[in-house]
Amino acid sequence: NAYRDRGVERGTMWAAGDVGGQRDTTPTLTFDLGKTLRIGSIRVWNFNELNWTGNGAREVEFSASVDGKTFAPLGKALLEQAPGDDDYEGQLVSLREACEARYVRLRA
Repeated sequence: NAYRDRGVERGTMWAAGDVGGQRDTTPTLTFDLGKTLRIGSIRVWNFNELNWTGNGAREVEFSASVDGKTFAPLGKALLEQAPGDDDYEGQLVSLREACEARYVRLRA
């Protein structure tokens, strides 16, 4: 579900929740980088809305794909809770090993 709020540019935040009375307990978010690139780290901005930072993800699994169909695991990371301020620069997550990918998937 795309999250939209006052002052938040459309499409810049994402949040999972109930859909049709069903809770998504393992939400995924897939990014298309536009072309295949070599990646060795990923910068993640956790949920950073003041007074709601506890709604961010804690443990995230990363996977990657060149075709958007077959994803290979890249590892897991424990994400820091965002501070809820405008100076937040996200968290750099280093991968176990650099890889070639066009699609990067995060699974909370």
